[in-house]
Amino acid sequence: VNGDYDTARTEFGALLADPGADAHEQRLALHWRGRSELLAGDAVAAVASLASFVQQYPSDELTRAAQFNLGLAYEQAGQLDEAVMTLRGSIIPNDPANVYIYERMGDVELRTSAYTDTINAYQTGIQSTSDVGFQVHLRESIARAELAYDNPAGAIAQYETILSVSRIEAYRAKILRLLAEAHLAAGETEAAQARYLEAVNNYPQANDSYLALVELVNAGVPVDDFQRGLVDYYAGAYEPAVVAFERYLNPPEPIAATTALTATNELTATAVETGPPPKAADALWLLGLSQQGLGRYNGAINAFERLIDDYPTNANWGKAHLEIGKALAGQDNVSQAKAAFREFVAKKPTHPLAGEALWRAARLDLDGDLLDEAYNSLRELAEKYPRDEYTDDALYWAGYAAFKAEEYEQALIPWATLMDTYSDSDLANFGGYWQAKTLLVLGRKDEAEAVLKRLLTSSLDYYSLRAQDLLTGVQPHTVPLEMPPPAELSREKTEAEAWLDLSASENPSGLSAEVRADPAFQRGDILLYLGLRTEALAEFEKYKDTWSGQAPGAVPAFGLFSG
Repeated sequence: VNGDYDTARTEFGALLADPGADAHEQRLALHWRGRSELLAGDAVAAVASLASFVQQYPSDELTRAAQFNLGLAYEQAGQLDEAVMTLRGSIIPNDPANVYIYERMGDVELRTSAYTDTINAYQTGIQSTSDVGFQVHLRESIARAELAYDNPAGAIAQYETILSVSRIEAYRAKILRLLAEAHLAAGETEAAQARYLEAVNNYPQANDSYLALVELVNAGVPVDDFQRGLVDYYAGAYEPAVVAFERYLNPPEPIAATTALTATNELTATAVETGPPPKAADALWLLGLSQQGLGRYNGAINAFERLIDDYPTNANWGKAHLEIGKALAGQDNVSQAKAAFREFVAKKPTHPLAGEALWRAARLDLDGDLLDEAYNSLRELAEKYPRDEYTDDALYWAGYAAFKAEEYEQALIPWATLMDTYSDSDLANFGGYWQAKTLLVLGRKDEAEAVLKRLLTSSLDYYSLRAQDLLTGVQPHTVPLEMPPPAELSREKTEAEAWLDLSASENPSGLSAEVRADPAFQRGDILLYLGLRTEALAEFEKYKDTWSGQAPGAVPAFGLFSG
């Protein structure tokens, strides 16, 4: 359990050699010595121990696990043919974990250059499961094998099949990139570039789309400048993103001929006036963010101002105001930043981001220790926007600003409002506690005790506990750390064991047939038995996600498996 496999193999070996050990103990010792030797990296010893177990106990409940791990030991020892044969022996009909074994067999066969056997193993794995996730994973393995054996057409077929069933955007981008590479391997350049473009145009946030874009750019393939900038932006490649967006926003002017070109005259040309490109507002927004990512605040401000001036109905219009304030603050132009935030509120007081703008201005006041200004701005936020997401924060920090300025009466006002009006806020108890502390500073003990008693009836957290300490006069740091008396420890131990017995009874026999039939639960159980702990825990996570909140006892059962 703790990973000390050398000690484990030594102790199992000692038990195996102990003349006083009974048959059951010797059987377990032989099996677990082999498993420990395998995990310790001694493949030769593991082969000897596990092969001996399989020979001595051909029908034991641990035989399948021994057989599977013997296959892994052969693989580790470089005896690949023996590994495949032994792994095949651990397969039983209609077992949900067979897909893992077939995958392992395919991986080993790939190392032996046995093309047909490799493909067959992966294909049989696909047929052994109805889980689409496993199926596409194994199809990827088949595609890699096809490419390794110089059959790009086979890889293309697998990737096309994956695309027909996959829905996750980032995964589709990955498969499109791999499909393009397979087309390149087949000498089908145009088809490859079409797949790269499909990834770039449809899934700009995926990292694989950025890799596809790099291939297109290196090949000199034209890519829409907006889409190019978008992919670069999401990949964090801000410099090329800026270049692409600037080029998109400032395309070369098209030339229109006004006189036909003949052998005796020259072309007279005039620039054709065109409007802004269709995605200009979004390009300006992303250009500003890209400039910010590079620390070029003036360039960012310029882009955001253009967006504000030219596209007042754009969805990012309000955000652009906030970004200007943030950019100014990033330049340490704090006064201008605060002014930008407040001017936005004055210009559009009903905008959904007005509260956040006031919040950001007030936080800059707080950071600069301008306590009166911060207090007034925070109170203004709470009064003008009582349902804003920043209102409870504003009330707490308004109290903080006044308290720090030793304006205790003023501090009481926002903290009382926070506790009375925003009792569901995570900050309510925080503010209530400091309200009580402030009342004590002012000598208003009765009022302070009333607030503290209210805190005791609220949700249990650090500040409700501190309220109890204040009421009882206990200083938390002076409480001695002592173990409970033996009788209490014994009682708690009994309660814990009873809980574990209850949970154990729910796993798996006490679970519903529907839960026990869950394929992920079954695979996790078998994989744990085979020794594939990481894979087992992944399956139990799937099981937990499926049944959490649906089946009583399902999640406690998961806890026993994953502990």
